Amino acid sequence: MDCEILVLAAQPDVLTIANAGKVSARVILEGANIPITAQAEAELDARGVLCVPDVVANAGGVICAAAEYRGAGREEAFAEIEEKIRDTTSELLERTRHGTLTPRAAADQMAHQRLSKALALRRTF
Repeated sequence: MDCEILVLAAQPDVLTIANAGKVSARVILEGANIPITAQAEAELDARGVLCVPDVVANAGGVICAAAEYRGAGREEAFAEIEEKIRDTTSELLERTRHGTLTPRAAADQMAHQRLSKALALRRTF
């Protein structure tokens, strides 16, 4: 089926190197955990298909859980999810804009930087 945006939200490894050539979408949102194999993701990137990594597109549940843990209600939690995913996606797209990083590599880079920052803060307490 032809589509512009493909949302993979069912199970891991549904998009592989064997079926990646059949994808006509220009954007793939990874709603499931690891729905695309590394080889398929590389092939899609080479074709100019934007694959928004699962750690970005699928982060809403974790953000919501953290907000609820702090006592946030529904509206506040959804506002936080929207803000964090929007900001993270914008940063991810900016990092990939020059073509030197794939979205997955940019997401990994962002995660490492955020973890390093959090660890540094933790050491001060």
